[in-house]
Amino acid sequence: MSEVNLRPYQTDAVERILSALERGSVAFQSPTGSGKTLVALEVMRRLGASSAFTRTLSQYEPWEREARRLGLMIGGLAGKDRFCLRPVMKGDGKSIRITRCFSCPLAFNSYDRSRVQELGVVGFLSSLRDKDECGYGWLRFLDADVYLYTYPYFFFYRKMVRGNALLVFDEAHNLVNVGDMVGVEITADRLRAIRRDYEGTDAHETVSSALDAVESWALHGAASGRRPPDAEEFGLEAVEDHRISSVFHALSKVGHPAYRVYARPDGVSIRLIDPAEELSKLNEEKWLMMSGTLPSEGYMRRVWGLQDFQVVDVRPYRMKFSYFWDRDLSTRLAERKSARSGYVRAVSKLKGKGLTLVLTPSYEVASWFKGIADYVESRESASSDVPREGLVVAVARGKLSEGVEFVEDGRSLIKRVVIVGIPYPNVGDPYVRDEVEFLSKKLGSRSRWFLLREDALLTIRQAMGRAIRNQEDSAEVYFLDRRAGPFLRRLGLNPKRVRLVDL
Repeated sequence: MSEVNLRPYQTDAVERILSALERGSVAFQSPTGSGKTLVALEVMRRLGASSAFTRTLSQYEPWEREARRLGLMIGGLAGKDRFCLRPVMKGDGKSIRITRCFSCPLAFNSYDRSRVQELGVVGFLSSLRDKDECGYGWLRFLDADVYLYTYPYFFFYRKMVRGNALLVFDEAHNLVNVGDMVGVEITADRLRAIRRDYEGTDAHETVSSALDAVESWALHGAASGRRPPDAEEFGLEAVEDHRISSVFHALSKVGHPAYRVYARPDGVSIRLIDPAEELSKLNEEKWLMMSGTLPSEGYMRRVWGLQDFQVVDVRPYRMKFSYFWDRDLSTRLAERKSARSGYVRAVSKLKGKGLTLVLTPSYEVASWFKGIADYVESRESASSDVPREGLVVAVARGKLSEGVEFVEDGRSLIKRVVIVGIPYPNVGDPYVRDEVEFLSKKLGSRSRWFLLREDALLTIRQAMGRAIRNQEDSAEVYFLDRRAGPFLRRLGLNPKRVRLVDL
């Protein structure tokens, strides 16, 4: 082990987590910049070979950096479809591109594992790809102390995951969106694109026949109640493609009460309406979920179906927020039209030095600020287009509120967070409506507001968390809705003591 001196609160967190793991699993909450990754890795080092799951491949890097500091060997996978070279082989007078690892000559190459330690999983595979080599098959069976995977490996390729002493879920608040992770839209265009990728390959006939059956069901059979095709009918086990796996995973759930099928003009959408159907599988594992903004313990138990876990909450520094509340405004549907000018006037006054992040409940409300904002999120927004200063308007649960970092040299660029209205989920959306109605019946009729408020509170906390990336950061938070009182209380504030403003 390399010499790493944990801070006292980190050492305490490690001991608390290890103690809790003796009795079950752990939900670990601590703010950004507090060293959650280092704490988790020290826990993993003590327990033996373990796995960490991240939302994106780019999030491997901090895990690899901290693992090196602890002297831990790195392993894992990064998505075969991204790195498969599909080498051309000749046989029977034909040239065929190989996609299945067991028949690919490159799968039997071996490499110096120190290169993985030096470059990390993605860097190692990318360096080989640049030289027309492939280390995916070799990396798949490499022994390591810490294995890195993205979330889909847990949901679709669980048998491939190594390091089972502990499963660690980084940024675990993203599991609120588990329905998006396991749900799919099956359209003719999407299936056509996958078919194109397998033309001239050894899996062409297998994939084409499978997707033909899927397309026939999606366009015609679903409406008539026909049974969807089964992956086992086509021998797809060796075709490791997330697009195909997610489709057949969803098809296997058709008719299950936790899933719904929605008709589209060009196919169908299959969506999960009960998160516990997928997340309760973790009750069979030893897990550690970590985030700066986890859902409440009650939500994790009741909605996610998790059992036998303890919450370890570590707060090494005070979050430097100043709170303000304008109680003259509301985005309630009955008041929305008349409130628009008041909101535009209020938000325009909050543009100042640095970046002001405005969180809105919908794209419609976001559009109100096109005349005064430096950037307004739309459904077509790209993260590369977002400025790093000025007035930036984001939509709750959109790309900007969760997927774009506003950081420079480890410090947040956000100086003000403005919560316009209350970001309740859109119950006008058929999928959201079905999810809320299903869970309300499952958990009890009085749970409807619990579900809506928990979702809105998590969205608010995530937006606020973007403004504090270390203990030196500070920000002002403005609540622009008279209904904010319960949310202020859930943030540990006394609404009567929050500074009132009239913008």
